[in-house]
Amino acid sequence: MGNKKKHDKGKGNDRDKDETAGGVKTAAGKKSGKVVAAKAAKAARRITGPTDAPTTAAPAAEIVAANGSATTAPPPTPTLRERQARLKQKYRVRPDSALITSAVHSVTEEGGDPRRVRIAVEGGNGTVFEIGAHVAVGGDDDLPCSGDVFLASLAACQELTIRLVAAALSLPIHRLVVRAEGDWDVRGTLAIERSSPIGFTDLRVNVELETEGADDRIERLLASAERYCVVGQTLAHTPEVTFSANVTNKARQPIAAD
Repeated sequence: MGNKKKHDKGKGNDRDKDETAGGVKTAAGKKSGKVVAAKAAKAARRITGPTDAPTTAAPAAEIVAANGSATTAPPPTPTLRERQARLKQKYRVRPDSALITSAVHSVTEEGGDPRRVRIAVEGGNGTVFEIGAHVAVGGDDDLPCSGDVFLASLAACQELTIRLVAAALSLPIHRLVVRAEGDWDVRGTLAIERSSPIGFTDLRVNVELETEGADDRIERLLASAERYCVVGQTLAHTPEVTFSANVTNKARQPIAAD
């Protein structure tokens, strides 16, 4: 057994190095470990003094504030992969939690300019969009029109999808520009010509991307980005749109007698 140990001397040294961290004693280095421990204890006595209690290292999760008090460090921010892994697991266990209804509603003040509206997002952020009529139908062109917001939604969804998929594929993005265009005939919405279509008739999305990686991974990125873009797929597979109205006609309300 002694010969085998001598034959594997180099390998044993490597194993000793792997098994030690911060001066932890190993079976192969018992003697040297005792020497290191003794020196460490002697150094600790010189620092703390004979009557002081031995010092111990603070937990890694604690930091010392300016006033000397210890506070708990904030947990590390989860990566995108970690966030999505938790969400995917949640949706697998509870499929009903994956069914979401997004909504917006108008918060326009009455009595103002009929060419301008305010639309609020329902949810945590509560963002309010200022939207105006297009200059082609009498607007001032100082606000985005609803068509602009529609195209912005398509472009934003496409860009976000590209960036998320690229991150999942570990493909760097050096430059990314997404442009969305839509064609429409103003005569339709102004009821000038009955045969003119109302709304966008053609949509185009152009992507300019600078990245680096294998060609097959870049092709996979673009294919996945098109497939998983929510707004793009909504337009490709038109959902049913329902319109309902709850009207209160004040002209028909009874008038109180004097």
